[in-house]
Amino acid sequence: MRKRALCILLALCVMHVPAMAQENADGILREFAGKLFDRIQPEKTPDPYLWLYEQETTRAVMDDLPGIAQTLRSLGISDVTEQVENSYRQMTQEVITLMSEHGHEYEISRGEMALGLLFAAGSAKKEAPSFVYAFDAEFDDVENMYRDFLSGIERIGCGELKFDHIAEDLSGVDGATGDGTRKISFEFRGKTATYQAVAQHDWFDAGMLGFMHELMGAGDSGKELYFVFDGMQGVVLFYQTPQWVKEFTQATGCPLFTSMN
Repeated sequence: MRKRALCILLALCVMHVPAMAQENADGILREFAGKLFDRIQPEKTPDPYLWLYEQETTRAVMDDLPGIAQTLRSLGISDVTEQVENSYRQMTQEVITLMSEHGHEYEISRGEMALGLLFAAGSAKKEAPSFVYAFDAEFDDVENMYRDFLSGIERIGCGELKFDHIAEDLSGVDGATGDGTRKISFEFRGKTATYQAVAQHDWFDAGMLGFMHELMGAGDSGKELYFVFDGMQGVVLFYQTPQWVKEFTQATGCPLFTSMN
C-alpha cells in the first residue's frame, strides 16, 4: 500500500508539471509521462490510458468512500470488502498528508475512488475465484509476468476459463537492457495460442489485453474480457456480460475497454 501511495504522489506531481516532466524525465518516467501527455487531444472514443484526464469529473471527498464501496458491492463485486475499504482509506489519507506537506491539495474523483477500491481488491494475493482481477503493469516477477497474468484471468473466469501448458520464451530479450521480444504460448479451448510481446524491462505489454479479448470471445455464459486503466500503472479486469458492463459504467462513470485501439 505504501508503494502504491508513493506512485500516486509521483503521478500527481508529474501531472502538475507536464512541461518539466517532458524535458527532464528519462527512462521509465519519460515513457510513463509520455503516455499521459503525448496524446492529450480528446478522441471520439475514450482513450484507455487517458480517459480519466479527458473527462470533467466532480471532486470527491473521503466521506463519499462508503457509498462508492457499496455501489461496487451492489454490482456483485464482493471482493470490495470492509477490510479493502479501510486499507484504501488509510492509503489515500497518507497521500493527502504527503501532498499537504508539499503544499498541494489532493483532488480525486468518484471514478478514481472506485478504481482505487477495485485495484486494492483485485490485486490481493489469492487463489480462489474472484469477481475482479487487477495488477500493476510494472511486474515484480518479470520471468513469470504473463503466466501470472493468465492465472489472474482464470480466477475471474470462476471455473469457465482454463489456460494449459503456459510457456514464456525469453530468448528474444536482451539480458543487459531488458528490451526485445518474448513469446508467450498456451493452450485454450483445445487450441494453441501464441502472443509475441514487446519486452521493455519489467513492463507488461498492454497489447495482450486486446489479444486476449479477441481470443476468448464470448463464452457460453455470454461473458467477455474487459479492462480499464486506473490512471496510473494499475490495470483492472472483469469477465462479464455486456449488460453488466453497461450497468457498471452507469453506476461508476468508468468505461471498460476491450482493446487498446
